[in-house]
Amino acid sequence: MSPHERARYERFRGDRLRHDFLMARALVRRTLSRYADVAPEDWTFELGSHGKPSIARRHGSRVRFNLSHTRGMIACAVRLDEEVGLDVETSARRNDITRIADRFFSAEEVRALRTLPAAEHPARFFTYWALKEAYIKARGLGLAIPLGAFTFRVDGEGPIGIDLDERITEDPGGWRFDHRWATEVHSLAVAAPRATDELEVRVHPPPSSLPAS
Repeated sequence: MSPHERARYERFRGDRLRHDFLMARALVRRTLSRYADVAPEDWTFELGSHGKPSIARRHGSRVRFNLSHTRGMIACAVRLDEEVGLDVETSARRNDITRIADRFFSAEEVRALRTLPAAEHPARFFTYWALKEAYIKARGLGLAIPLGAFTFRVDGEGPIGIDLDERITEDPGGWRFDHRWATEVHSLAVAAPRATDELEVRVHPPPSSLPAS
């Protein structure tokens, strides 16, 4: 690890948090080395103004990446030339999802959530949450973008759509999204600026030398 990564590691309290941090660092380095002729231990990174990590410019790499982890899953997305946002969430968490949705989601998303049977609320909630996190991570602005300023349309068989209110001045058609349940309890979403009409997401198994957890 770099000195910065090691300092972050030392600040964690608890074996599980330290383990997850180490596995995330190992995953991103091993994954990036699948796409560039750089040894995993030689990658260096820099942080954007809102804390999003990227490959240090000295590498001259076209690869962009994003990392996300939650209890039971660590994931890394890579893309050439264009930014990418990734988020994984576990629905096994015990949350007051209705209260959280009322606070953070758009009015349209809250209405769509409340029209569903109560048993379907967790799946819809964590679908929205993963998509929202993936979008703001792809933008690289974090919570400088209010979560209620955009609405995801996930009903129907067509592609996932996004509607933006007046606080976000960009073309909503300029984005592509993918969402899937990676496991029975892990919601995974990817967001990327539109380069083609379709966003193709390929999920690779983790390197066999990394622990499954």
